[in-house]
Amino acid sequence: MSEKTENQNNQNNTNNKVFDVERIYIKKSSFELIDAPNSLLLQWKPEMNFEIKNSHNKWSENKLYEVVLSATLKIKISDKEICNCSVDQAGIFKLEGFDEEEKKHILSAYCADILYPYLRQAISEQVVNGSLPAVLLKPIGFEAIYQQQKEQEKAKAAE
Repeated sequence: MSEKTENQNNQNNTNNKVFDVERIYIKKSSFELIDAPNSLLLQWKPEMNFEIKNSHNKWSENKLYEVVLSATLKIKISDKEICNCSVDQAGIFKLEGFDEEEKKHILSAYCADILYPYLRQAISEQVVNGSLPAVLLKPIGFEAIYQQQKEQEKAKAAE
């Protein structure tokens, strides 16, 4: 096979791959300001516990997948929980022409990177709307997390 023909075949394989963001939405959201208004009078020296998880599933036969980032932020002051905020930020993504490993990578890392800024904004807005000082959640490297999980899976398989 000539180099030109091989490059054309590689281009055709790449051209058959489709990634598209169909929708981004909040699937579920809740905010609780515990013991308000008393909790609003406490001196603001918060302890924050932030938990996040990523899930995905095939949504339809049309190559659509739903990805959901589920996050919970709990804020304590002096060992007293004053705020509980949770958001499920979701998106519908179209993937065509990718093998299973590529799909898993895209859904676990790339889609999560797309959704996370929306999740951060939703949580921050809820906290501010609850009359608490703004909360800035740090960026998360979903690509690095995905690669780390892959390495752990390889290590377990090697045992």
